[in-house]
Parts: sequence; C-alpha cells; structure tokens
Amino acid sequence: MTTIKRLFFFASIIFLFMVPLTFAEINISNLQVKAVVSNQYIVQYSWDVDATFGEAKPERCVLRISFLDDTGFEIYSKFREISLSPGSNHFQGQGVCKPEVWRRTKEYKAHILCEKRKTRRVIPPISQTAS
Repeated sequence: MTTIKRLFFFASIIFLFMVPLTFAEINISNLQVKAVVSNQYIVQYSWDVDATFGEAKPERCVLRISFLDDTGFEIYSKFREISLSPGSNHFQGQGVCKPEVWRRTKEYKAHILCEKRKTRRVIPPISQTAS
C-alpha cells in the first residue's frame, strides 16, 4: 500500500510542475455603466471597461459584467467574448435590460474569465456603484 501512496505522491509532484504556477497579470482599472435610453418597457445602457494585460501573447477571454442588487445578489449579467492584447485594452458596448432590473441594481462588477492550456483563470473583479 505504501508503494501506491509513493507513486501517487510523485505523480502529483510531476503534475504540479507541468501546470503553470504563475498567471499573466490582468488588471481591470475602470468600469462604467450608464443608461442611454429608457422607457417603461426597456433600458438601453452603455458600458466601458479598461484592462491591462501583462503577457506577451494575445489571449481570448470572456468579459462578464454583473448587475448586483442591494444584498449583493446578481440579478442580471452581460457577457462578451474579448481578445486581450499586451498592454492597455479598452472595451465598450451596449446592452438592454428591463427597467425593473435597472432600478434594483446598486452595484456593477466586471470579471474577466480566460481559458489557457486547459486551466481556467478568474481575474478579480472591479466594482462600480450604481448611480
């Protein structure tokens, strides 16, 4: 039985060296969400996100903007596939939601999710308080 444990121990050590231990530096420095047009049926909003990517080669990721209520519960989210290039990156877009969602939203959070070499990376979010 101890031979199996030793074999498992050495296999796990080898696996750790095969998986990259450091991830690229991605910082979200700015998040702005603003209402553009609203009526009783729909709210059209625009969003701007600035991010800095510290790796030499571009990477495909998903940007997620979460709409949170006063308890911190996510009531709506917007997804967009993005391509991060080295240095500063600016992303902008528009979306629509129900007026009830817009009224209940107290905070926005942006997340960047990247898939690299079968390893999922979650970038810490940045927040903006709803106005």
